[in-house]
Amino acid sequence: MSYKVAIDMCYFYKVHMGGKDEVAYNLLKGFDKIGVSDQVVCFTYKKIADYISEINPNVKVCVVPKIRTGRFFGGFHFCFRNYYEERWVIKNNVPIILFPNKPTIKRRLRITTIEIPHDISIYEDIRASNCTDRQIVKQKKDIVDDFKYRDYIVAISDYDKSTMIKHLPWGKDKITRIYDPIYFGDRVSYGQKKYITALNIQWEHKNVKTLIKAFSRIASKIEYDLILVGRYPETIEELRRLVSEHKLEDRVKFTGFVSNEEMSSIIDKTRIYVNASLFEGFGMTAVEMMGRGVPTIVAENTAQPEVTMGLCKYYSPTEDSVALAEKIMDEINNPTSEKELDRIAEAVRARYSYEVIAKDYWDLIMSTLKGGDIQS
Repeated sequence: MSYKVAIDMCYFYKVHMGGKDEVAYNLLKGFDKIGVSDQVVCFTYKKIADYISEINPNVKVCVVPKIRTGRFFGGFHFCFRNYYEERWVIKNNVPIILFPNKPTIKRRLRITTIEIPHDISIYEDIRASNCTDRQIVKQKKDIVDDFKYRDYIVAISDYDKSTMIKHLPWGKDKITRIYDPIYFGDRVSYGQKKYITALNIQWEHKNVKTLIKAFSRIASKIEYDLILVGRYPETIEELRRLVSEHKLEDRVKFTGFVSNEEMSSIIDKTRIYVNASLFEGFGMTAVEMMGRGVPTIVAENTAQPEVTMGLCKYYSPTEDSVALAEKIMDEINNPTSEKELDRIAEAVRARYSYEVIAKDYWDLIMSTLKGGDIQS
């Protein structure tokens, strides 16, 4: 079998950690849809090998051995993994390896490499990163090393690309922009709704405090509850105290991680979806909700106006709970029509469908093999 690209999937878990996971999994679905799966090999650890085969049964799954080491030698796994992958692809004449996450190995490989860093937001909003000074320095060094040693870098939005060029101008010729692939579920019904919803609350930059404060201003005026979906953040007790201070225990629900079936049920009952993030390199959840016909409100910052195509409702400043509360009430009092929601859904599905984006990635892979110009 002649494989064109290997994908390092060892970063990921069955329990999704956010948009980075979804990009990789949706890309695999897209490759199957466009008929190139037989030219793709995925490296992964044994724990998710079956899961990857479920997502795309037609790619080759290569299980990377895991060496037992003590807690102080965890980095050895990373080095061994990349050594193993490099040996395998050279032996099997695979010309390209794609890294769908950062950081990557700190040396050049003997084959062409493509990386999706997703964003370099650590440069733009340090306070929202929830990292120590030492961790910030390390993350920045990791990014610099990735730009130094990888052959091609994929930016997930024009905003993301401009941020990369701003902070790492010497690497600008390596960068091409390809939007994130989205697997849109079924369109929601236009029946009875119960929730104002936010997803992926486990990350500090999702700005959940502002959303809770905004909800507290309008809770007595509306019938909808606030449902906050995702793994609990480190600040969960602080968030719960905030809910308690506003006497909203019966109106605000933290779900923790939910299954796909539970998520679909929540989305179907969602009246308004809110993404109040302090920054987004892309912002998949808002686009997905728009594509499913859910009225959506996002903070007017970073990549969010770009990727939502100016088609949803925006508020600013990002941490202004009054502005967010007013925007939520505006949608409740002046609801977006079903006809407009249908138009929005069609527009975002046409641009971001996993099949469309998989084709963009495959074109990039083919261009690198031919030595062509990949700039976008």
